[in-house]
Amino acid sequence: MKNQTIYPLIIIGGGPAGLTASIYASRYGIKNLLLTESPGGTIAYSHSVGNWPSEIEISGIELTQKFEKSARHYGGEIEYEKVVLINKKADLFEILTNENHTFLAKAILLTIGTKRRKLNIESEAKFINHGVNYCATCDGSLYKNKTVVVVGGGNAGVGSALILSKIAKKIYLLESLPELRAEKVWLDDLAKTETEIILNNQIIEIAGDKEVEKIILAKDYNGSREIKTDAVFVEIGVNPQSDLVDALNLEKDEWGYVKVNPKQLTSVPGIWAAGDITSESDHFQQVLTACAEGAIAINSINQFLKK
Repeated sequence: MKNQTIYPLIIIGGGPAGLTASIYASRYGIKNLLLTESPGGTIAYSHSVGNWPSEIEISGIELTQKFEKSARHYGGEIEYEKVVLINKKADLFEILTNENHTFLAKAILLTIGTKRRKLNIESEAKFINHGVNYCATCDGSLYKNKTVVVVGGGNAGVGSALILSKIAKKIYLLESLPELRAEKVWLDDLAKTETEIILNNQIIEIAGDKEVEKIILAKDYNGSREIKTDAVFVEIGVNPQSDLVDALNLEKDEWGYVKVNPKQLTSVPGIWAAGDITSESDHFQQVLTACAEGAIAINSINQFLKK
């Protein structure tokens, strides 16, 4: 290990915050390595991003590719590996990945974001990858000319319904609240489709043999609590990624997001955090705020490394 490269900075997480941080770090002259399972984070699943300056409309995947291209252009190194363990070794951090690779860093920036929230009903796990899905962009094509149920009335749910409206034969959009919560522009687009909207209701069971065949609702809808469907797409929000946060004993807020100061520094010296994983930006989880936090963190890390 004595000949192993010591990176001034390792960024963990490949969403907008992490990729922006890599760009800023490289431009500051900070050698940096970004470790991620896959680039883009949750934004990669969005079929349309309409509030990124310079782009009238762009898919999440396309925007991610542009971020990644810029990061590599300026000299950032990117490896597609999952971080499973971080140890403090004197003045360095030792980072172990699922590929059994070990990396050393003087500073760490966590941009690990969030993970998709699940329904948490007993029958859900049985049908994961057998009709229960969490990404319409990834799995929508499997249900061409079939019936699907999308759960969630926010931007994620409505956005998924719009993706599926070009693929599926029939779409039900299920929301537990009295109204949909997506932005008006998304709702206007949804109104142009034949999506059937069910409000004030929720799934209590997913049923079938080997694949999803139907859902059971908490309350009657059109005289029945059963809806036949080939798939269920769960789009009900996100929770912060907690594994590394808990292992590092980072201070969190009441919802599990990492607390940081105005410089994005966490409660553990040498570790910064940026993007959707943090308690900052009023929990306004947007590409723009994630990028801003990534840039702020690098400004602070640059000062730290100069010392």
